[in-house]
Amino acid sequence: MRRIGALAALAALAPVVFAQDTPTGAYDTLSRKVRAVVEKLDKAFVFFPGGSGSFISADGYCVTNHHVAGSRPEASVWTADGKRYRAKRVATDAVGDVALFKVDQPETKFEFCELGDSDALEIGQYVISVGNPHGLANTPVEGKHIPSYALGIVSAIHRAQGTYSDAVQTDAAVNPGNSGGPLLTLDGRQVGINGRVAVRFGNRINSGVGYAIPSNQIKRFLPVMMKGGHENSNAYHGRIDGLVMDNAHTDGAGARVSRVTAGSEAEKAGFKPKDLIVKVDSTPVYSVARFQGVIGTYPADSEVACVARRGEEGDATLRVKLARAQSAQEPPRTSGYLGVQVEETPDGLKVTNVVAGSAAEKAGIQVDDLLLKIAGVDVKTVTAFQQELWKHKPAEKIAVAIRRNGEDHEFQAELGRRPGP
Repeated sequence: MRRIGALAALAALAPVVFAQDTPTGAYDTLSRKVRAVVEKLDKAFVFFPGGSGSFISADGYCVTNHHVAGSRPEASVWTADGKRYRAKRVATDAVGDVALFKVDQPETKFEFCELGDSDALEIGQYVISVGNPHGLANTPVEGKHIPSYALGIVSAIHRAQGTYSDAVQTDAAVNPGNSGGPLLTLDGRQVGINGRVAVRFGNRINSGVGYAIPSNQIKRFLPVMMKGGHENSNAYHGRIDGLVMDNAHTDGAGARVSRVTAGSEAEKAGFKPKDLIVKVDSTPVYSVARFQGVIGTYPADSEVACVARRGEEGDATLRVKLARAQSAQEPPRTSGYLGVQVEETPDGLKVTNVVAGSAAEKAGIQVDDLLLKIAGVDVKTVTAFQQELWKHKPAEKIAVAIRRNGEDHEFQAELGRRPGP
């Protein structure tokens, strides 16, 4: 009776999915949809050492997380039927946490996951996470490796989480080993790659908050990655050179430009101080965070069209080619992890995100703090912050100086290990 009551509540929350009026009908509909996805996707799932992946084309292209396999030139992967293949790395995106591999088997047509439209996702929509949590499927059953399927909902969209600038948040169970696996809609389309989980008290297990790289970001990067990346098989994210944003709230009206550097690409494109950016390509922008989140889904060298509102002058459409993001450098595997995301602002290096359970959160660092020093060294740019932080190892205690509400403070942070199942 308890399960039936829960199903009745779910049915009330999801009328589009469940056309039936009864709890039994709702359960049957959901069960049928999940079984259909399982039958379709079993053959498209790819087991990577230490994680998961999926084929995205019939000719053997497959994706996983960078933190699962991105640094390897090749990996031994296997499918549900137990067949093993050598997959060669084509390109990797360390910041976006996506790695593209290729299985060269010209005589084989692989089943694959069709990439869907992540921008069409709605909060409360059902999704399915597929993966190999804790390596449970490594041991075959009757010759078959069985990935795990977990049903959940889209908890939030367009989340900025660490280097994931536009993540899909879900409560579908994601645990170590799920990383790199697909996030699917009930019609079997892949709308994301599962990559991060929010943890508490150092326990790397599901907390009900997982983050997936959106499929539309993956689709924007694929043309570059299929060509081997920008250089040395690395793909880099884009930024608008010379554009400094004003972090003052605009009540959802857009993202305000604070300053435009002389001679920069931003100035050449026609950006002006006090411009209110309201759209990037077809995506509405209502804040600086949303603007940065959208730009973060494009690779370097992309051209984007920004709509700038200029009061009585009306709207101007400004086309600009994206430069390489400063944060595109890959941290050494042995470096410590602080757990903050920062951006350059007119006031200084501002903390825009603090990862739950990270060294930064435990030390007391907060969003909107201005970061002044790392281990006694001034850090005024993202690059300087990264270079200084990456000199330090996990478990090392460092001093972090910040300014909050006009007052300077210093915290002691014990660095953790870089996340990733």
